[in-house]
Amino acid sequence: MVRFWSWFYKSESIERLAAATGYSVFPWAVRQTLLQRLQSDILCGGSPAFADTAEATFTLEGAGVPWLTEPLARHSSIYSSVRDSHTS
Repeated sequence: MVRFWSWFYKSESIERLAAATGYSVFPWAVRQTLLQRLQSDILCGGSPAFADTAEATFTLEGAGVPWLTEPLARHSSIYSSVRDSHTS
């Protein structure tokens, strides 16, 4: 799970997809904070379960935009408020 979010928040493809569908992405500082919290808070036997030693690669073949539209739509108010606070 952490590898997916690491890829998601670092991926230029996701940034382009978000822009093409009218969404914005979190600023880099917010994405770094989210990833640091995921990495430090998910433990296995008391130790961090994730070490970002290799870049994760995911393929969403066949999933297309409809697969991503619903999860992004749930967070659209967050994206909008972050975008608005940085463009004002």
